[in-house]
Amino acid sequence: MPAVVLTWQNPGLGISIRGAEDLLKSIDTIKEVPFEAEKGPIPSPTWTPESEAHGDLRTRIVELLHRAPVDADKVKCTPSDVFLYPTGMAAIFHSSVLLTKHRPGTIVVLGIIFHNTYHHLIEECPQGMKHFGKVDKEGLSVFEDWLKHEKEEGRPVSHAFVEVPGNPTLETVDTKRLKELSEEYGFFLIIDDTISGFANVDVLSNSDVLLSSLTKSFSGYANVMGGSIVLNPTSPHYHNLRSLFKESHHNELFASDAKVLLSNSKDFLERTKILNRNALAMANFLHKAISIPDSPVVNVQYPSQLGSKSNYDAILRRATPELPEPGYGCLLTVEFSTVEAAIAFYDRAGFYPSPHLGGHVTIMFAYNMVVFGKKPDEKAYMHELGVREASVRISAGLENEEDLIDTLRDALEVATKVKKGLEAGQ
Repeated sequence: MPAVVLTWQNPGLGISIRGAEDLLKSIDTIKEVPFEAEKGPIPSPTWTPESEAHGDLRTRIVELLHRAPVDADKVKCTPSDVFLYPTGMAAIFHSSVLLTKHRPGTIVVLGIIFHNTYHHLIEECPQGMKHFGKVDKEGLSVFEDWLKHEKEEGRPVSHAFVEVPGNPTLETVDTKRLKELSEEYGFFLIIDDTISGFANVDVLSNSDVLLSSLTKSFSGYANVMGGSIVLNPTSPHYHNLRSLFKESHHNELFASDAKVLLSNSKDFLERTKILNRNALAMANFLHKAISIPDSPVVNVQYPSQLGSKSNYDAILRRATPELPEPGYGCLLTVEFSTVEAAIAFYDRAGFYPSPHLGGHVTIMFAYNMVVFGKKPDEKAYMHELGVREASVRISAGLENEEDLIDTLRDALEVATKVKKGLEAGQ
């Protein structure tokens, strides 16, 4: 069982609930096929048939990518450039394995990314992985110096992976500069826009491969999983990448899951508007709390409140009637003065506890404490990069804005009492 769980968590491979239900209908017809490994290769699988929903899903993704871009001349993708997967992690797994085989070399991770992605890339790096935690101007200069040194030493870089913005620090890298570095040094650049969502930002033209977890805000109702990869036709690597993906890609997204993803995403833009509004309102409320006497809040991480805001603003989509104010996404992290204050806030707040994000209800998770708080070395390393244990990650839902603020206010009152008690030696 642990091996099965790890396969789901990191490579993201397995059979979905809907897929299992469909297969169970024909369980009586299952046949064992005799096979002797020493007599020949493993028979090729038949894979999962596609449905009309798969084509419609590709079309919807392309329409969203063409909607209100930063520069329309740089968005050339068509449905044939979209590849669908059963999960976002499966998209990462397949793309990383494929790119590493095509261009062997070091895999680079930039900034703080989803922990399953981070640990998966460590597992899937035959020639090593290099992590650059800081992605500000100085951090990218350090990355560039390293690239120069690797080139001089004859050590190739396979591909670099970055999330826009990072998770859970919400820092936004300068994607334009990253793209310039990728072209100068010849590595593939994978950008994961799951946190911001391609309703809010336009990063296709700054990537070679655009990756998204459709499980999150694209679906929005926490009842189906999926992932997508979109190739950038303006990339200098496009023709090679297109051939690679066309030759290797096999459908693993069950038809019933594709149908639910298509149905759920009909109101993607409308939900994005609400998620943006609610997350911004909570981030602003918590940020104002920092200056209140005895407040246990010491920092709020949200793209609009960080020094990297200009990098995010540079990739914001243009305003349209469907989404008048493209925003900063659903996710924020609030840091407290002590772990005890964070626990008090967490226990009091009436949000659902879950590691998910982008759903229809507001959820929270002691992400840093659970994910990076167990190994002392990793904990210390991440602490220096802004991943603090006394933090709570919050993903905004579709509730009434005032109800969310009232919940935060109530939880902060309890956390404040705990802070005062600790200071008084109680």
